[in-house]
Amino acid sequence: MAIRKRGKRGLYSAYWRGLDERPDGTLVVVTRETCLHTSDPVTAAALDRQLREREARRRATLRARAFARQLMDDHPDAPPVHAVAPAIEHRPRRLRLDSALDAAGKYAPVSDTMRRVWSRFARSMPVRYCDELTAPMIHGYLDQYARGKTYNNVRNIVGRVLSLTRMESGVDRNPVDLIPTRRSESTHQRPLSLQEFLRLHAAAPNPWRTAVLIAWHTGLRQKDVATLRWSEIRDGAIHHTPGKTARFGRAVEIPVHPQLAAALTALPHANDFILGQWWPNGTIPDHDRRRFAALLASCGITSDSTGIVNFNSLRDSFVSRLDAAGIPRHAIRGMVGHISDDTTDLYSHDLTTARRILSLPAPPLDPSPTPFASGDIISASSAAPPKI
Repeated sequence: MAIRKRGKRGLYSAYWRGLDERPDGTLVVVTRETCLHTSDPVTAAALDRQLREREARRRATLRARAFARQLMDDHPDAPPVHAVAPAIEHRPRRLRLDSALDAAGKYAPVSDTMRRVWSRFARSMPVRYCDELTAPMIHGYLDQYARGKTYNNVRNIVGRVLSLTRMESGVDRNPVDLIPTRRSESTHQRPLSLQEFLRLHAAAPNPWRTAVLIAWHTGLRQKDVATLRWSEIRDGAIHHTPGKTARFGRAVEIPVHPQLAAALTALPHANDFILGQWWPNGTIPDHDRRRFAALLASCGITSDSTGIVNFNSLRDSFVSRLDAAGIPRHAIRGMVGHISDDTTDLYSHDLTTARRILSLPAPPLDPSPTPFASGDIISASSAAPPKI
C-alpha cells in the first residue's frame, strides 16, 4: 500500500492490493485506488493507515467466509457454520526514546535541563521504545547517582517525560511511579564572609570579577548573572526573570546598589548581555566554570562543616546581609525569588522597603586603574553603556 500525489491540485491517492469476492464465492486479488482528498502528507499518511486497517479486517472476513463455504461444500450434512471474522490484535502505538522529547513538547515546555537529562538517559537504555522500559531498568540507571538530590531530580525528569507521552507510547502505567524517591542529604552552600569576598574579587579576572560583584549586590544565581541584560535595568532596579522560575513567569526586582551601578557603567557593550563581552550567548563555558572553582581554591575559600562553597555562596551572603540589616522577609523574598510560606506562588515586589539595600555599606574593593583585570581584551570603541 502506498500514497502518491496526483493531479493539478496535488491531492494524495492511496494504492493497495486487496481481495474481492467473485459471484461463485472464490477470491481474487485486485488493485484499488482511493483519493484521500488532502494535499498534506501527514494527514494522507494517517488516512492511509486507517485504510490499511480497514482492508485487513475486510480480508479476514472474506477468508473466513470462504473457509466456511468450503466446509459446507465438503460436508453437506454438517450443521451450518456462521462465519465470524477473527479478532485482529492491534499493536499499541510505539514511541522511540529519542523521539519522546518532541512528543512531550506538545504538552509542556521542554527545558534545557530536561533535554540534557533525557538525552543521556535514552542513550544509556538497552531498549529503543518507551513501552519497553521497566522500573528495574530505570532504577538501575538512577543508582549511578549516589546523592539524593541528583537522584530525585533525574527520576522526576524521566518520570515527567514518560507521563507526558503516555498517549503516544500506549503505556498504561508510568514505571517511574514504582520507584520511590530518596532522602536528600546534600549540604547547602554557606555564605562568604566579607574578607573572603574581598580576596575573591581582588584575585578574579573578568568576567568573574564583575560576576561576583553582581552576585554580591543582587543575590542572583550563576546562570542568571550570565543571562542578565542591559534592557532589564531600568528605573534604578534590575527586573529579571530567573531561569529557575521562568516556567512559572516569576520575576524579581532588585534595586541597584551605587557601587554596582558604578562598576556596570564602566563596562563596554558587546550585545544586550551585560557580560556579553566574554559570554556572548549568555552561557558560561565549562572551562570557565572549572576556572572559577580553581579560583576559589587559590583564595583559600573552601567548604567546611557549615556548608559547601560555590558561586551561589554569594547568594547566601546577600540574604544574610539583608537579614542583618533588618530588611523584612517579604521584601527579601521579592528580591531573591523565594515563595512565601503564607501565600503560595505569590511574590512581593515591595521596592520601597527593598531600596533600603542602597544604604548598605559598600565593601572596600581593591582599587584598580581599570575595571578589567590584566590580560582582558576590551575594545575602546565599544558603545557607551546606558545610565544606571
